[in-house]
Amino acid sequence: MPHDLGTSGFILSVIALALMYPVGIFINLTSPAFQRFLARRSRAATVDRLRKVVHLHAAVKHEPMISEDIDNLLLGVQNVIGIITLGITGLLVSMMVLSYPLLIIYRVVVHKGIASLAGIPLFVLVVAAPILRATYLILGQMVDYRNRVSPLRRADMEQEMVELSAKLGIGGHANDGHQESN
Repeated sequence: MPHDLGTSGFILSVIALALMYPVGIFINLTSPAFQRFLARRSRAATVDRLRKVVHLHAAVKHEPMISEDIDNLLLGVQNVIGIITLGITGLLVSMMVLSYPLLIIYRVVVHKGIASLAGIPLFVLVVAAPILRATYLILGQMVDYRNRVSPLRRADMEQEMVELSAKLGIGGHANDGHQESN
């Protein structure tokens, strides 16, 4: 290959022009098969999603629903806890990123060597990480609870079942997704 960019570009353009026709024929020959593959995969994914939504709806429809006011209150508490958790996480990450190199520089310059640097990572691992993990678990439980008892989420679930059934051409959404039409 020549070292001149103009010559290299010309050679590549000639190769591209020569391969344009065979690649075009190959694309036209394989398009219908690829489209059939995508259609089969899309239908299978839709049937699977309908089964999951129907199963989830059957599991939660016997639980008592909460009012919209309580749902909004839970959403607000969930968001406040999430913001506090993100703030704590950001503080800890910035503490690790900013202070650890400064601590290393301080140890090297002042003490002429690196002594015990385990203080900051030990604090993060022993104290902060379990607190953050517990907070994330609490947030996860709140989200699961809201998804089970929220009237808005149940309405969304029923709407999704109707839309998926219509997409598949299934008559009703009360089935468990096993009936299919071709």
